[in-house]
Amino acid sequence: MAELLYQPLNDTQGSIRLLQISKGWGREEISCSLFQTVLVLDENQVPDRTLIIPYIALSYVWGREGFDHQILINNHPFMVKPNLFSALQHIRRTDQDVILWVDAICINQRDKKERGHQVAQMRYVYEAAEEVFIWLGKGDEETSNLIKAVHSIDEKAKRAGPRANYKDWTKRCEELMPKELGSPGSPLRSERSRSLGKLLKNKWFERVWILQEIARAKTAKIICGNSSCPARTFSFIPHLMDVQVDEHVQSVLDIMPRIREGTWWSSTRNLHHLIREFSGSQASMNRDKVYALLSMSEDAHDSKRFFPCYEKDDSRVWRDTVSFLIFGEILSQDYSFPEFAFSDLRRPVIELVEQTLEWAVTGLGFHQGSLQKTAEILVRRLNEGDFKKHEVLESLARKHGQEDKMHELVSKSDYHIDIELADAQTTLIVIPEEPGMDSVVMAFYFLNFDNDDEDLTLNRRELSFENWLSSQGEILQRRIPKDNQLVMVFKKRDLSPVPLPESMKFPPFRFGNNEDMLETINNLVRKNAPPEELLWAHTWVGNEGAVRELLEGGISPSASDDKGYGAVHLAALKGHTKVLMLLIKACAYLDQRSVEHNTALHFAAARGLLQVIVKVKQRFTLPWLSHSFMW
Repeated sequence: MAELLYQPLNDTQGSIRLLQISKGWGREEISCSLFQTVLVLDENQVPDRTLIIPYIALSYVWGREGFDHQILINNHPFMVKPNLFSALQHIRRTDQDVILWVDAICINQRDKKERGHQVAQMRYVYEAAEEVFIWLGKGDEETSNLIKAVHSIDEKAKRAGPRANYKDWTKRCEELMPKELGSPGSPLRSERSRSLGKLLKNKWFERVWILQEIARAKTAKIICGNSSCPARTFSFIPHLMDVQVDEHVQSVLDIMPRIREGTWWSSTRNLHHLIREFSGSQASMNRDKVYALLSMSEDAHDSKRFFPCYEKDDSRVWRDTVSFLIFGEILSQDYSFPEFAFSDLRRPVIELVEQTLEWAVTGLGFHQGSLQKTAEILVRRLNEGDFKKHEVLESLARKHGQEDKMHELVSKSDYHIDIELADAQTTLIVIPEEPGMDSVVMAFYFLNFDNDDEDLTLNRRELSFENWLSSQGEILQRRIPKDNQLVMVFKKRDLSPVPLPESMKFPPFRFGNNEDMLETINNLVRKNAPPEELLWAHTWVGNEGAVRELLEGGISPSASDDKGYGAVHLAALKGHTKVLMLLIKACAYLDQRSVEHNTALHFAAARGLLQVIVKVKQRFTLPWLSHSFMW
């Protein structure tokens, strides 16, 4: 059906579809035609209505019911939900066709790419519409009477003269209220107040999408059953009737088309503010709680900066949103971020900066290069003054019980932040501008690992900051003023396993987890395969003896396949401790990167094998390991 109705839209020309509802009576079948047109924008990116077919945009609730009502579109049956079906019945006219834009029909909902592009230009769809119809359902006799009364107030106030300003218009309406809505305390006022309460509890007010639909509308009409009234007057009737509404509903009323003096709409409308203001709004897809706000925001309305993409999952959308809130742009996947939930987006941006910085600095494991890129750009922005860096640094230090030393540095001296990168460690250094003061090192090093491997009878040992500094101090000292001392803030890294991301649980190695490896190895021998392939196969199954024999025969322990994976990756991922130790002692490089930028250290972290690597380093003099794994 979708193939018959939906021809591809031209994304570069602002193409949209419109629905023409044929005139009809009562319960006659609803017959429509769907056609394409173009939203023409002027040089200021404002819709040029002189070049656009006049149409009405519908704002309504999809609802949770099924698609169990049929209409005809281009002579083909098309199923819609009950609330939309009811809206089309009431909007259809008996004397002429109606041209409508309806998201559920005019957008091919099965095409994720099209949905993203159409959502990005929905602001123009509602700006260009002649009017927006707000459908609040069939209602009942009481709600119908209320809508008629508001319509009467609007008509009489309009005849009294043009709207000069919000104050004058509300005063006119207030003078007309007693006759139409009743005096305070009267039975009529009680009935009208009860009816208004019903309407304001309509699910329409909970939808996140209605925000941009009414905010961008030139004019809007409230429709309830067969009655309607202008939104401009309906929006302040609760205030005039002294009916209490919750904060969210009031925020919606404030952005209905009217004179918006004194409302939140005339103040700050950046994306972060809107997310905090409307996080309680409802959407059928969680990501729409962000996407629906983009066109209303002052900083994210440009689709070139933040483009709705329904091909991404929610976690990617939250990551992109945090990136935008922090940096004002969506950084590529080359930059790593912590896992965020939608609820995190409401937090102060400074807290998101702090969490991301700590993640980037102290992270050990997957995609180390992307962690370091994130650390670098955050440090640069902190030094440039984009954030209150003293708040970020003191908060990080406070979490690790070292607030006093950090506070002393940032409160008594001008300072800057520097960064030292190594494969498995990023070190942050807070450096005072004047010599003689302590510089603070922010990094993790290892403490208190146990001797629990029977093959390595080593005494329990604590790797102290002094030991760590003895190997790294010379490197760091070059970065700080003469006579400054280094003081540690972060003190301990957890050696427990790091969970493997879903995407890495079954990496694209040449061997499958259910493969008959005995047969695979025999086939490799029979066809006289290169010895490195035998090394990979024996490593995959943990054949310690065969691996030792191959290494003693001169096979390079660092040989890798076309995806950059070598035996040391396989041993670490599969958790073969003894094979991993053999490869390390044969000088297999732990920082060897695959095409996905994974190192054996990443897999070792996931399998809880970091202690093995530490102990091998203690027992054997392996200078390359000191370089690869920053101590």
